[in-house]
This record gives sequence, structure tokens and C-alpha cells, in this order.
Amino acid sequence: MHFTGRTWRPPYEAHSVIIQATSGCTYHKCKFCSLYKNECFRMSPIKEFEEDLEEIKSYQPA
Repeated sequence: MHFTGRTWRPPYEAHSVIIQATSGCTYHKCKFCSLYKNECFRMSPIKEFEEDLEEIKSYQPA
């Protein structure tokens, strides 16, 4: 799986699948937020997204 930076999710979603479509923040101007402080916004390359889907598919029953 391809991920950039930190991955945040609530504990009740610990066993869910996460696919990264974007990383960073499009706004990036909040004074109170340090979640994406050193990470510029970017969209994941479609190739990485498709590879992640294939990997997830390999774990799912037919």
C-alpha cells in the first residue's frame, strides 16, 4: 500500500481498508492545525491507486 506522511483514523476503523487518493491539505492556512504542517497537497498517481486496489483485491474472498 502506498501512503505519504501520517495516516489518521479513529480506533473503531482499525480494521478498515484505507486507499490514499490525496495527501496533504488543499487549504493549508489554519493556524491551529499541525496535521499536515510539512506536507504539500498532492493527488496520488493513478498507478499507485490501481496497485493498491489490486493488493486489497488479493485479500478479499471471491
